[in-house]
Amino acid sequence: MEKLSKKIKEKISFIFVIIFFLILSFLINKIPSGYIIAGGDFTQLVNPVQNFKDFLFTFWDSLSTGGFANFPMLFLFSAFRAFLYFIGLSYANIANVTIFLFLILSFFSFYISIKIINKNIKVIPRFILSLIYSINIFTFNIFADSSGYTGFFFIYIFIPLLFAFFGKILFQDNFKDYIYFSIIFLMSTVGYANIAFLVALIFLQIVFLIIFIIIKKIRLNFLIVKKVLLIFSIEFSLSLYFLLPWFLMSLPIGGWISEGSVLGSYFDQIVHYQYGILYNFSLSMTSYKYPFANLYSSSEIFVAITLGYIIFIFIELLLQKKDSKKHWIGYLIFTVVLFILMMRIAPPFDSLNTFIYEKIPIFKLFRSANKLFVFYPFFSLTLMGLLFTHRKINKKIINIILILILFIPIPYYIGGIPKYLKASGPGHQEWQHNYAIQIPEEYNDIKSIVDKDKKQLTIISIPSGDMSYYPKWNYVGVPILGMVYNKNYMVSFTNDHCYVINKSSFMEYNNLDKPDLEKLLSILKKFSCQFIILHKDVDPEVIKNSSNLINSVKELEKADILRRVVDNDYFTLYELDDSYIIPILSSDKNEIYFQKINPVKYKIFIPNVNNKLDLDFHRAYHYLWKIYIEPRTNVSKCQPIEYYSTTNTYECEYKEKLFEYSDLKYLWKKPAFESTHQMVKDYANRWEIDPEYVKKNYPEDYYKVNPDGSISLELVIYFKAQTYFYFGIIIIILAGTSLIGYLIYKKIKSKKSN
Repeated sequence: MEKLSKKIKEKISFIFVIIFFLILSFLINKIPSGYIIAGGDFTQLVNPVQNFKDFLFTFWDSLSTGGFANFPMLFLFSAFRAFLYFIGLSYANIANVTIFLFLILSFFSFYISIKIINKNIKVIPRFILSLIYSINIFTFNIFADSSGYTGFFFIYIFIPLLFAFFGKILFQDNFKDYIYFSIIFLMSTVGYANIAFLVALIFLQIVFLIIFIIIKKIRLNFLIVKKVLLIFSIEFSLSLYFLLPWFLMSLPIGGWISEGSVLGSYFDQIVHYQYGILYNFSLSMTSYKYPFANLYSSSEIFVAITLGYIIFIFIELLLQKKDSKKHWIGYLIFTVVLFILMMRIAPPFDSLNTFIYEKIPIFKLFRSANKLFVFYPFFSLTLMGLLFTHRKINKKIINIILILILFIPIPYYIGGIPKYLKASGPGHQEWQHNYAIQIPEEYNDIKSIVDKDKKQLTIISIPSGDMSYYPKWNYVGVPILGMVYNKNYMVSFTNDHCYVINKSSFMEYNNLDKPDLEKLLSILKKFSCQFIILHKDVDPEVIKNSSNLINSVKELEKADILRRVVDNDYFTLYELDDSYIIPILSSDKNEIYFQKINPVKYKIFIPNVNNKLDLDFHRAYHYLWKIYIEPRTNVSKCQPIEYYSTTNTYECEYKEKLFEYSDLKYLWKKPAFESTHQMVKDYANRWEIDPEYVKKNYPEDYYKVNPDGSISLELVIYFKAQTYFYFGIIIIILAGTSLIGYLIYKKIKSKKSN
């Protein structure tokens, strides 16, 4: 009866937690209606459907000339947000749902984990510690600077369970624990938006193992080695859907392209970052905080969580019973090691950390302290819980201490997350920037104009700084306006995408002694421009430094090459005369038809190939763009929506297909014209199509011979990294189904035996 009463009390407590988090998420911290969350390095709550499509593909083409989406693990989180948007939730409500899920899942994850780690921790301390884990200052900071709305830190939810089952597997030998660990790890992959999180997890698991071997809680033997290797194999296998495309795009050639030159692989960028090791690893990534940019210096609120908790841990250490078995010693060592690593190069840790971050290549991945700090609350709070089980003081005082610790973040939450989102500190020059913003209606009003057709052309935004700065509506971050329109959106003077740089074209033009209209037109053609947005609302300093470009746009307007479509206080919208538009796919000689299927797939029909011809594809160059010749059984012209007389090209209507079963064949199918693939126009792709090559290497059902001796071809341009993404997805679906199926089987078998 007493046991039943405890269970009822526990359930009532859980109901209280759910109600508390609902109030905290939807009332106290409600995002104002009409606002979106955006800023920094990620597009977030802007057009969730487009966001989902971006992360579903390994090539991201909503912005500029396109880029390589190395971390498509976010597509599941993005799909969930797109679903919420589809059923009618506003951007603001989706943000609040995200906060609620983060809080409630973090609570239950820690609550279950601490019970697995040590059953001696009483229910009330476990309950309060779980609350602390879910609403501490670090959690608040995630949602007060916009990162949490991307799914970027959702690994935080699963860290307690991952380490609880990792430890359980090491200390015990139960096959079912491997199953649980695998399922939890698979779910946690929604949070590895940066591969550094995965590397940090594995690195800390190794540290965890070493510490427990040193303190003799685990004996190093063949069985332990076998267990650890099996765990790492599980983690690697279940990460294949994002690791495979990432490795493929990282090793042979990187995406950093400038002035037509490849600057190296992503690994090269990690190892040889241009600003030097100390600058690169400062927490803030800004020189004015060097060399003391560490855990504390980036934000005052970190002091509360670290110093506040450390003081309580220190007090608990002093109040330990002398005869206790010190089950907490491993977690104490781990917490101290993690704390030192996060302090970076602040004295007295400077010499040690300078050596670690400079000499050990893997640490170059942790350029932001958050990559390690995300693990810190779990270990410090678990240590706190273990220390309380062997204390001299009574449990009432313990509960009072825990409530005091719980109170540390409350003022920040009561103050309101939206308050911090809307006043996020110094921005650019003298103005502040916000993460909770409203895109001016003027930008939405032109959507019907720029989206009136489905042509795959580009809107070029002029001018812009290293990031997009809009003082008039207090925004700084990646260009979010590209998410508003169904056109490729290119920002001059900035990184077109995280891994593709083409700003040199506009920078060079602006540095000319005098405007050169022909040169500017060649740049617009190069990027398949259709519209130009000339901003009035960007940083005044940028406008001042872009006089050549702005004056040239106005000269093109006078020459009737650019037509003014809309003019308001924020921008002027221009449309380029049709005779100057170059499509994203064209040939130097032949008539061609093309149709976009999705960001990684384009179909091309060439009705008559007599001689060799060059096929240009205006998307960011990468060796994984491949051309495949399709059998001629279905060869036919698609229905054109536009004819480009400049290149004799027909563009067909974009009928989006997110996936076709036939795409899987590109995993093993041999591409054509490989030796001729090259970079042109400083960024684009070109292949030489040779009819003789086709006749020699393909059977007659792959081409049609015309009466004049020419041949008709149907080609597909495909970004092959996508097939490895699909291959990884197939593996984890099979693995996940097997794991869940096994658990169901064991459950049914257990019920029958009982």
